[in-house]
Amino acid sequence: MAIHATLSSLIQQSSSNENWKPVILNPGLSDDIEAMEHLLVQPGLRVYDHLREQLVDLIKTRNPHVSYDEKTIDNQIDIHTSGIENLFYYGRWVYYPWSNKMVHLLPEDEYVFVRSSRNTYKITPEEKAILSTKKVGVIGLSVGQSVSLTMAMERICNEIRIADFDRLELTNLNRIRTGVHNLGQFKTHVVAREIAEIDPYLKVVCFDQGLNEDNLHSFFTDGGTLDLVIEESDGFDIKVLSRLKARELRVPVIMEASDKCMVDVERFDREPHRELLHGIMKDMDVDTLKSLQTNEDKIPYMLDILGIETCSTRLKSSMLEIDQTVNTWPQLASAVVMGGGIAADVARRVLLNQFTASGRYYVDVEDIISNHSPSAIPYPHQEQISHVENKDQHEHDLIASDTRSFPMPKAPLSLSEIPILKEIQLQDTPPPSHDISESLFEDLVALAAHTPSAGNSQPWRWKLYQGRIFLFYEKKASYSWADANEMAAYLGLGCSIETMIQAGFRLQVNLAFQPLLTSKSDYLIGFFEITDQPQSALLFNEQPFHQGIEIRVSNRKGYQQGITIPNSFMSQVNQQLLNLPHAFHLLQEREEIEAVAEALGGAERLRFMDPRGHKELYDKELKWNDNPDHIREGLDVRTLELDALDTAGLMVSKDPYVVANLRDWNVGNAFKKLTGKRIRNTSCIGMITSKENHIKAWLESGRAIQKVWMACNMAGYSMHPVSAPFFFINRIEDGHHFFTPAQLEEMDRIKTLLYQAVPVLQKRKGTFMFRLGKADSVEFRSLKLPVSHLIIH
Repeated sequence: MAIHATLSSLIQQSSSNENWKPVILNPGLSDDIEAMEHLLVQPGLRVYDHLREQLVDLIKTRNPHVSYDEKTIDNQIDIHTSGIENLFYYGRWVYYPWSNKMVHLLPEDEYVFVRSSRNTYKITPEEKAILSTKKVGVIGLSVGQSVSLTMAMERICNEIRIADFDRLELTNLNRIRTGVHNLGQFKTHVVAREIAEIDPYLKVVCFDQGLNEDNLHSFFTDGGTLDLVIEESDGFDIKVLSRLKARELRVPVIMEASDKCMVDVERFDREPHRELLHGIMKDMDVDTLKSLQTNEDKIPYMLDILGIETCSTRLKSSMLEIDQTVNTWPQLASAVVMGGGIAADVARRVLLNQFTASGRYYVDVEDIISNHSPSAIPYPHQEQISHVENKDQHEHDLIASDTRSFPMPKAPLSLSEIPILKEIQLQDTPPPSHDISESLFEDLVALAAHTPSAGNSQPWRWKLYQGRIFLFYEKKASYSWADANEMAAYLGLGCSIETMIQAGFRLQVNLAFQPLLTSKSDYLIGFFEITDQPQSALLFNEQPFHQGIEIRVSNRKGYQQGITIPNSFMSQVNQQLLNLPHAFHLLQEREEIEAVAEALGGAERLRFMDPRGHKELYDKELKWNDNPDHIREGLDVRTLELDALDTAGLMVSKDPYVVANLRDWNVGNAFKKLTGKRIRNTSCIGMITSKENHIKAWLESGRAIQKVWMACNMAGYSMHPVSAPFFFINRIEDGHHFFTPAQLEEMDRIKTLLYQAVPVLQKRKGTFMFRLGKADSVEFRSLKLPVSHLIIH
């Protein structure tokens, strides 16, 4: 059809129109008159001539003390334009090729004078003269567009150089003020055209391909060295390269981040040896920065630059949703426009040398204009709470209310618990054949300290009493909201029992363990004594098994793909190390591993998103310390072996208000991804199950866990415990969970998924799950408490 051909032709004409420079014509020159004659026959040309109104403005602005009527103003116009027979020949005609418009304007000096007249005395005439000599470069045209247009409107420079390689996309229109007809155009052209339509006399230079190492010097120096750079680039290599060049040429740099309207100023003109970005960006390697392509690559660097602690809560929450429910970090027009205005204001004062400091500044409008009353973190069932004056007290009450299934002691185990030993009847137990000496006791405890525990809580305490070693349960150390019935703590205590027995073999004594689970004390677990019954040290892979005490370690690194665990190894572990009620299972089918990954990811999301789980994770378990040699309880974050993105995500998630936002938005799948991807990249998942489900069985299961772990590490396999789904299943089955209906629904989904994929869990109690395979050696191990801390004197 003819309409399609016509439409295609018009689209082609529009697409090929990448002009952005106005044509300024002087009607007093014959060549320009000839050019005008050619333009005037252009189809669709629109001509605007309001020169007389501009002359009226000029005369009134020059003589503000005079009151003019119509007759006198006409007379003044005649005097001002004397010698010119027709106003057609006065001033300049400006042709805008992208819109096919021609406008009649005052000559440059008069136009600039009138257009900027309302700046006086916010900007004095002397200051205007100084600014009229300045050249400013703008790199990046999202916030940069707002800054550029504001500077042009305020006319705080005479030349703007703009650089960006992007073309305008529809998603840009949430913050870039322009029309839909500009979609697909270079951002530089869009900005240059808008500036030209405000002030065609202002010099604009476009770098349509953005900046790189080849054209950076030209951007800074061609036509005279820049007086100021406003850096708003998404390219981290350009952030560094532009600052290196600015520092070399002693050009100040301003950066505005629309989040909390952070304005960053680096006065390289006054401080030529100043660290780039105030030294806050850790990695300044340009080749590394140049290679960053994905959001996953860029986010850690962006957080470095913005500063995690100073980002707004909503930005941090949103960053956790990048590549989950959004494509990139959000920006709002209100913040971009405000930031453009503030950056332009700072730029003007820098150019006038009225503002000379380097630093980072915030104009947080939500803080400045607010109710000045902190809102509580939204907890589950908050709709039932009519008024919460103190969110910390509310959180404490919420946790404390769940005391039936996991009591939280108010004080650590102390000597007041020890008299229970005198009340326990040991008459039926003959005295030990050999007393354990103080020195042997301390050596045994030093080896037993290598025992693993959930969150490195180390809930064991030891007492030498009447020649025996008594094991106590330090509940204050191991209390966990996730550990509803304290199964994880008892598993850890069971691990410590096995480690102590293996330590005895190491030190050439046979130790026997006698449980003392009694209603009189739930702190006392049992005792060890030397026995004369012949016991030989266990061998595994032809090595003394006790050598595995120090070898055993959690390895959270990435595991090699395609690793198969031989059946012979499985059989050896089950037959040689485990008793019949406990068994070692292995999952190696992709369907099984995918189900575990989904279940574990869901459980971790629940833990992060629940206020109680979140508080416990960050207040108690994870340890961030400038002196990691002092971290002897909890998990040193270095042992998690996270990449830069996941480390950044963990840091961002530390803010409970960030997670509160995610709960409100019903998102937060990044927490599933954080854990799930490690499982999906693993060839094998190991699992230990038990026939029974009570404290004594958990202690025995803990001994089985320690045996399997030591055996796997001794055989050259890496292990990483991932038992969270089991503990959440316990939490639900305990029936006293305080979960929301949505959480219960998710937990039921996780349980169903896991039990269908691993049918053995329908018959046996899952106590421990772990990744199993081959990985590089760990760089950091969890440190343990000193012996003096573990002994009750």
